[in-house]
Amino acid sequence: MEILFIVLLIVIICLALLFSATSGTEEKKKIHAQEKGRLGERRVQGIHDWNLGADYHDFDDVLLKLPNGESTQIDHIVISIYGVFVVETKNKSGWIFAQERERQWTQTFPNGKKYRFQNPLHQNYKHCQAIADLLAIPREKIHSAVVFIGDAEFKTDIPNQVYCGKSAYAALYEQKKEILFEEKEIPSLIARLQHARLENNADNLQQHIEQLHRTPRCPKCGAKMLEITAKKGEFTGQYFYGCSRFPHCRHTQPISQ
Repeated sequence: MEILFIVLLIVIICLALLFSATSGTEEKKKIHAQEKGRLGERRVQGIHDWNLGADYHDFDDVLLKLPNGESTQIDHIVISIYGVFVVETKNKSGWIFAQERERQWTQTFPNGKKYRFQNPLHQNYKHCQAIADLLAIPREKIHSAVVFIGDAEFKTDIPNQVYCGKSAYAALYEQKKEILFEEKEIPSLIARLQHARLENNADNLQQHIEQLHRTPRCPKCGAKMLEITAKKGEFTGQYFYGCSRFPHCRHTQPISQ
């Protein structure tokens, strides 16, 4: 009896150590991803500081309260007489395979590992719609830009509104020179943005993260989505949402859209 107790105790300790190691690895991955994201945002901010003059008003890491009660976080918003630039930053490496209308893009590495991520154009489209509603301006006066900072290489044609590298992104502001707003409109636009902006404190960020991780409903059939881990294939080990009505409904989507 005493031997059995000792064996059970050893098993419990081993399981606890394994869980701790796994949790620590996942936490390190999350922290590393966040640090990469912040580094990419700082590089884009540096482009703004270096290339944009007094005609441009730059707002970085903007957390906004939307009319529906939800929040959205936008990497960069630039307000100018030439329009409002809404910028999503991606700091990625490896090879990128992307199609403008695909729901997910793929990042691959020489060792064969592959990762799917949400099409950032779709993500930024939602941001642009939110800004249009918030500022009460036509969608046509908003310029969407997805900027890849890092050593990622596109193995497909680079989609429209996607800019790979600092030079390509900086050139966007030279291309968009049509005057869309009068000078006297700019203070009002800035005031509306600042009024809706939330402070980037721990409470607001935690609420935003909880909103992102709230289990969604299937957009096709309305059923609850389930968090699933891929068991086989090239995306083994990755998490995604799958419709609970599978196999009757086969809709899937990335987590944290």
